[in-house]
Amino acid sequence: MAAAKWVVAWSHEGRIRSEAAFACLAGVNPITASSGNTVRHRLNRGGDRRLNSALHMAAITRMTYDTETCDYVEKRRAEGKTDTDKEI
Repeated sequence: MAAAKWVVAWSHEGRIRSEAAFACLAGVNPITASSGNTVRHRLNRGGDRRLNSALHMAAITRMTYDTETCDYVEKRRAEGKTDTDKEI
């Protein structure tokens, strides 16, 4: 189901020219949320919500079953990152 949502979002060759454009379309690109001396980012909450959901489910599935992804997540957790940190 997730792959079908990606194909529909892609729709035709040339629509998405880069990974950054795909992230923007899915609503997972970082947006500056800085204030004063604080520099931080948050995720874009716009974009195609169905595509965003499909990407989320693919990430959760990989975090559960893919050994390379599990190793990466464990490494980041050992560094002190949590699941809610946007850098995982």
